[in-house]
Amino acid sequence: MGNELSFEDLESFIEKHKVFYIRHDMDTTEQIYSRLISEGLIAVHYGGELKDNVDATNPKNRENPDNFKDNARHVLTRFKECCKEGAIVFADYSDPPVKSIQERANIGIILEGSNYEAVPYSGHPEYPEGLIYEQAKLQYHKTLAYADILPFLAIHPRGGTLVHWRQAEKVIKFIYKKELGLITGPKDVTFEILFPAQQEVLCSEFLRTRAPKELRINYLLLPVGRGMKTIDIDGANERVHLLAQVSFSKMESEVEAKIIGIANLAKVHKGPKEIVQVYFGPNEMRDVVARINSDIRFFSFEEVFTEMSNTGILDDMLGLKTGTSF
Repeated sequence: MGNELSFEDLESFIEKHKVFYIRHDMDTTEQIYSRLISEGLIAVHYGGELKDNVDATNPKNRENPDNFKDNARHVLTRFKECCKEGAIVFADYSDPPVKSIQERANIGIILEGSNYEAVPYSGHPEYPEGLIYEQAKLQYHKTLAYADILPFLAIHPRGGTLVHWRQAEKVIKFIYKKELGLITGPKDVTFEILFPAQQEVLCSEFLRTRAPKELRINYLLLPVGRGMKTIDIDGANERVHLLAQVSFSKMESEVEAKIIGIANLAKVHKGPKEIVQVYFGPNEMRDVVARINSDIRFFSFEEVFTEMSNTGILDDMLGLKTGTSF
């Protein structure tokens, strides 16, 4: 694959490749960090983590992951694989060394058959001998402002400097294609491209604003989602206490387990209000849910998406222009 891609090849690349997240929490300077953002560079810095018999001052030694120890070796091995196989990268620059740098993120691609390089930098007062970064340049990169990346930073993946971001794959690809001008119309916008947390928020807003009046909640009793084991939405109005589950599962055994969990909560409820149990899922699971428990009120993701598509919430979640027609 060459360095210049047609729109068709670029869109095909995005569809076929994985999304990785890289965080830039590193020893650096204002000038270097600003350059990383403006030029679309992704980099890691492992100063003293080379093996004892390796000359750390030779940049070429830093281009072989096997020359590093422990976590550095694992991260650089993954970095090398991204370069070899190609990847879409969300680069998080929200931890700058000085507050004067505006926090940013870049989304771009690493073309197949690339490699990272060890690049020396000077100017850091604590490193008179200079810094050496293992870095690669993102192609076709787009820079996002901090306000636009807040949802991503709130639920970025944990446990690593460079990680496959499975949970955000669809929405990152959507945002990137939008920035590149590859989004052609309403068919590109679906419920499935949202983060799971955004899906839960959308369902909670449906309950608050568009659900049948007897089920419309006035307020939440707990934050939406947040790892609650049995329910995703806990809300109420003057008459009912509503418990809801949001799930993409199409396995009947999994759906049944989730419904049993909600039902068990309802059984032990001793409050003054009527308990209402709600299940949000794919439309094809409607009959399955009714067969498992006819007391459950079912709403499909499709109807939630349709009802909420003209409210503006999807525009804001996806960074679309106000008034986008779905």
